Amino acid sequence: MPPEGVNALSVSTGAHEGAIVVRAIGELDYDYAPVFRRELARFWSTSTDGSPLSPPPLLPENPPSPSPLVPPPFETAPGTRAEATPLLILDLAGLTFCDSTGLAELLWILRRSQETRTRLVVTGASRTLRHMLATTGLLSYFTMAASVEEALLGETGTAEG
Repeated sequence: MPPEGVNALSVSTGAHEGAIVVRAIGELDYDYAPVFRRELARFWSTSTDGSPLSPPPLLPENPPSPSPLVPPPFETAPGTRAEATPLLILDLAGLTFCDSTGLAELLWILRRSQETRTRLVVTGASRTLRHMLATTGLLSYFTMAASVEEALLGETGTAEG
């Protein structure tokens, strides 16, 4: 176990205006990825009221193009409404470092959100993290927003470059 200190990762989860907001502060790397995964896994095991999460069958707002990394788009069930889609906001404004293990965790979250038909919005990503995602060709698979407030307003998009 790495020593505790300023480089540790702190992850908190809370409900905010009908969404689940997960905030990561510190370093998302090999040493702290298990902490990050544990907290995110809790989101899919329970909803905000403690009952099992059972997301409706809906299409994500910005479905990514087909890729071996990403499962195919979901079928929209007749009569379902977009506002019933669970929303997970991953606030990375406090992230100071992310290595390849951290990137793998972000991909795990993306895949898991698609499997559970949860709308994922990443907020506060640093220029360095955006560059890393762009360089690896993964940026277009994530819905990005500048802040949690922007994500809640629905002012998001798929960022490229």
